[in-house]
Amino acid sequence: MAPEGGEASQMPRLPALRVLWARWCVLSAAGCALGGAPLPFTVSVDGPVARYRASSTAGAMLARFGSDRAVLSCGDYGWRVPGASAASGLIAGGPAWADHGSMIDHHVRAEHFGWAAYWDVDGWRAPPVPTGIPLPPAATTASVALALAAAQGGGNAQRDNMFHVARMAEYQWLDEGSWRAAFDGDPAGVTWRAGIDEGWRLLDEQALTTSTGTGPVTADVDGRTASAAVALAVEYAEQRRIAVPPDVRVDSAFRRESGWEIRFSDYRDENPPRRAAILVADNGWVGRSPATPLAVTGTTRTPGPASAPLSGPG
Repeated sequence: MAPEGGEASQMPRLPALRVLWARWCVLSAAGCALGGAPLPFTVSVDGPVARYRASSTAGAMLARFGSDRAVLSCGDYGWRVPGASAASGLIAGGPAWADHGSMIDHHVRAEHFGWAAYWDVDGWRAPPVPTGIPLPPAATTASVALALAAAQGGGNAQRDNMFHVARMAEYQWLDEGSWRAAFDGDPAGVTWRAGIDEGWRLLDEQALTTSTGTGPVTADVDGRTASAAVALAVEYAEQRRIAVPPDVRVDSAFRRESGWEIRFSDYRDENPPRRAAILVADNGWVGRSPATPLAVTGTTRTPGPASAPLSGPG
């Protein structure tokens, strides 16, 4: 199936449907939470249909038909492509179950740019991706984080927070505390707080949270899992003679763009407790965070059972 105009680009491959859907949902939910933040696009999710508005003439739609079929399409009726098909022509190039032009985004018009891909059970049937295609920034977890952090000022802290939120949603295992903490400190007031609530409800309804999801689901998600990172952090602590006694708890596993930060706390006779963080990077590097360290002694121990669930799959 050939693209309806435009040159093929080196855009990252389309992620698995489950992961792509989670990212669209995060973009939509964050749009609610950010309130009046200057996002240059909008994403909305209504049941099994997600829509993206890039401009007054361009946008996209991701429509799911059950759990294992979907149509991803986009168009721009401000981008003239002589000979390009209307929606009915695009859908004709898809699988047999894709049998109606309404499955294609409404921005697709005859003689203008249009593009469609089809998820059928276990993979995408997609043509080359033309340059300038109007799809949301959901090709990678990092692209989601970058877009949302930019609306909050673009700092590294915001980017890491947004990356964690997006990655946990991909695992269908986002906890409400992480969601709310990602937007903590914004002074927008009641309307902003209502937006955070609305965004959380959307993610909850889409089964991407710890209360409604079936996670942690790690299939099709890039990078090391939280449980693997915890094991490496414990091994690092043992090798460096960092005392991690049985009553120390793993407080959380925080997913930064570069890897996992595993946080331990020592509650023995300490108020507040002593804390340490060990970074487990995707590139294989493991090391101490600048956080307040636990004592280094001549004995080594492994952490006992976590007294609270990890913020990621474990």
